[in-house]
Formats: sequence, structure tokens, C-alpha cells
Amino acid sequence: MSGPRGGEAGYGHIDPAVLMRAVGGDAASYRALAAIYLDNTPRLHADLQRALAAGDCKAAAFCCHALKSNTLLIGAVELTDLLKALEDFARDGEDAALPLARAELARLFALVEAELRASVAALQ
Repeated sequence: MSGPRGGEAGYGHIDPAVLMRAVGGDAASYRALAAIYLDNTPRLHADLQRALAAGDCKAAAFCCHALKSNTLLIGAVELTDLLKALEDFARDGEDAALPLARAELARLFALVEAELRASVAALQ
């Protein structure tokens, strides 16, 4: 079965090939890990949004770190880079910068989620 590949039309914010390689090309495992991402990241993203709004550096750094491994697994490079930058700001105590990232973070999470759902649908 051929699966989604990065660089195909419709994938600008994830690279499905990253996750497909991680699961050795197994479509069922791809779907399972995608489902875990889709089940877990909205809660973590909401926690991060609250931490950013409050300028809570410790909570923001923790959330960013937890989310990065998830976004790396699905090839969401732009989102991973933003999380890394936010984690660095938070670890450095730069709380004034944190609330400024909320809108962009929400935009990227929505785009990544939509593309991941599309990649799973493409496996059907």
C-alpha cells in the first residue's frame, strides 16, 4: 500500500514520510500513532496556550518540550522550530515574549492537525 509522502500537494506543514519511516512503512502503525497525536496534543496545546497567556515560563518550557517530540515524529518542522524557540525563551525567563506567540502557535497547530488527518485519510 502506498502512503502519503512529504512534498505531495496538500502537505505544507507536515512530512508524512517521517512518520511512515518511523513505523517501517506499516499503515496500521501510522494510523495508530497519528491517532495518539490527535488525541494527546490538543490538551498539551491548550496547556501551552494557558502558560503563554500567563507568561508562566516553567509551564511553557515543560509543554514545549513535551510537544516537540510529538511534532518531530510527524515531520512538522515549522511547528517544531517554533516550539523550540518558545522553549528557549521560556528557559531564559523571557516571559514577555511568550504571549506574542499564541496566535501563530494556534494557526500552526490547526494546519498540522488538518494535514495529519488528511494523511491518515489518504491511507484508506
